[in-house]
Amino acid sequence: MQVINVCVSIVALRAPCNEDSECVDGAHCVQRNNTLSEKRCYCKEGYYEEKLLLCSGSSSVFTFHTTLLLITLSILKRSLC
Repeated sequence: MQVINVCVSIVALRAPCNEDSECVDGAHCVQRNNTLSEKRCYCKEGYYEEKLLLCSGSSSVFTFHTTLLLITLSILKRSLC
């Protein structure tokens, strides 16, 4: 009988990591706080956690909403003065 050893790397959010390339698309490898010594995969800004294995959204959506908010505030400020 032959035994085959297989090493499977699980890529998931909040999984331990050393580099961004070890995380799912839309996530990056960061150390969230000083109490944990290891880095973990978390969704990037502008992305949201849809499932344990997926970050949805994009940074461009976040940028668009921020720009729209700033334009609206600028217009409101002009109309009030």
